[in-house]
Amino acid sequence: MKIVLTTGGAGFIGSNFIKYFLRRNKNYIIVNIDKQAYPAELGRLADLENSPRYHHIKGDVCNQDLIEYVFRKFRPSWIINFCTESEQQKNPGKFIYSSTSSFSATLSLLEGARNIWNRTPLAEKRFIQVSTDDVYGFSSNENAELDESAVFRPTDPYSAIRAGADLMVSAYNTAYNIPTVILRCCSIYGPWQSLDCTVPSIIESILAGKEPQVRSDSPSKEWLHVTDLSSAITRALFFASPGGIYNIGSGDVAAPSELSAILTGLAGKQSANPPVPMKGRTAVKMLRLDSKKAIRKLRWAKGYSLEEGLSNTLKWYENYHPEI
Repeated sequence: MKIVLTTGGAGFIGSNFIKYFLRRNKNYIIVNIDKQAYPAELGRLADLENSPRYHHIKGDVCNQDLIEYVFRKFRPSWIINFCTESEQQKNPGKFIYSSTSSFSATLSLLEGARNIWNRTPLAEKRFIQVSTDDVYGFSSNENAELDESAVFRPTDPYSAIRAGADLMVSAYNTAYNIPTVILRCCSIYGPWQSLDCTVPSIIESILAGKEPQVRSDSPSKEWLHVTDLSSAITRALFFASPGGIYNIGSGDVAAPSELSAILTGLAGKQSANPPVPMKGRTAVKMLRLDSKKAIRKLRWAKGYSLEEGLSNTLKWYENYHPEI
């Protein structure tokens, strides 16, 4: 059995990936480290509690002693870093702690990999950094597509920290030959996402019979169903080149107001009002990725159109989410 180490796997993206991967790959064991801070919910992985192919370790990835113990005991061949702390977006007072934690988690994992993998062949090892397109910032040109060589222009502290983590991952590949792979993903949605995120918050309002509160000046971004991202991560494990960087986008660009209109229609409702302007920083207009490299090199393709993915997500929240 090959061991896959995931970090932050109790979160929205990580938990969806773990279930997706284990269903399709029977000869792998996943060891997941998660300190179970918001927005992680262990309920997302409740159906794996008794699985011999899933091990959960409650702990902080920044704890280097814990990381060294896990690496020595399990000797993972693949590492997937889902760790991110976006609490500072909601509580700027916690920014210093959150940003330090997010960056330090990546560095801790890289050091763990370097210390263990330097005594083993690296050909079949992979360190996957699940990153974000926010490192590129936004463009005022609605036709511009940003490829992997685009200059970093983060527009908020959270994105700047993510950009710094990406640079550290690339530095470990260059300096120590760690076989890293960076996936820069567009906006992700799907089952088990926290209700304060864009798509679930719109769905929550619709199901409660309320008008969704969406900013009329919010930027247009690409939206990808979490199952399609899980597929892309899996393809990267098997097909990505060491040191590779890949944009993972859907080509489906929409502003929150457009998402609201689609979801309202899918729910069989009618919107009585235009998007409600909300107080806050005015956003720049567009973020569109060039994902041809992932399609070509990883042999990856999305499975959901935007409307299909939103329909799937709406049905899940209607049937399964305990808070709605």
